[in-house]
Amino acid sequence: FLRAAERQRAAATRWQRPGVRVALALAILLLLITLAAQALWQFRNALLAVHPPAAPLLRSFCDLAGCSLEPWKRIDALAVETSSLIQAGSGNNYKLGIQLQNKAGYALALPWVDLSLTDASGALVARRMLKPADFNLSKTSIAAQSEESLQLVFSTDKLKVSGYSVVIFHP
Repeated sequence: FLRAAERQRAAATRWQRPGVRVALALAILLLLITLAAQALWQFRNALLAVHPPAAPLLRSFCDLAGCSLEPWKRIDALAVETSSLIQAGSGNNYKLGIQLQNKAGYALALPWVDLSLTDASGALVARRMLKPADFNLSKTSIAAQSEESLQLVFSTDKLKVSGYSVVIFHP
């Protein structure tokens, strides 16, 4: 039992040695820096939207980390205020109009639109995912507390459309 007690005392004093303490402190510091870098990587777009003066720091971080800064994607802060689908000209040409509203206090990324077209019986005729570039917009974000109008003219060839639905999302 004396040998076991001696081993326990030696193991307890091992953690008290200055070299071991320095190594542990350096390991903790390295892990905290890694955690901060990972959090900055994960929340860089949100931080840029909420705190724009951090842009130079985030740009230099992304230069080192190989990431890019984009508008924040928060679909819960965007709403479709109105939408319309009207016949444009003759044939099966249609004009889709969507009025988006940003309810947040900062700029957000423009969403994609899931457009579903139905016939007179309610059966799905066509479905398409439309990216913001499909609406010929020069910007990728919607300003804080503002509205944005999206318009698109398209043809369904021989398909006759009676109804539609739009849903916004971020891929």
